[in-house]
Amino acid sequence: QHAERDKEAMGRMFAAFPGMQPERAAVLSAAFRGVFLTLLFKAEIGEEIYEEALRVLIRGVALQLLENK
Repeated sequence: QHAERDKEAMGRMFAAFPGMQPERAAVLSAAFRGVFLTLLFKAEIGEEIYEEALRVLIRGVALQLLENK
């Protein structure tokens, strides 16, 4: 249920991006959820590299968001 609400909200947000394909909303929504869930596992990821790893994840999602596929 929560994932479905996220998917719908993200779908509305993604509609603002030119060339965005609506069917990608579910995948990108899940990717954003994955990034947010990562915030819960700082110690497990490694505190010394956590911020850099999070930056890499966010950059990857952002690039995919802007990519026309």
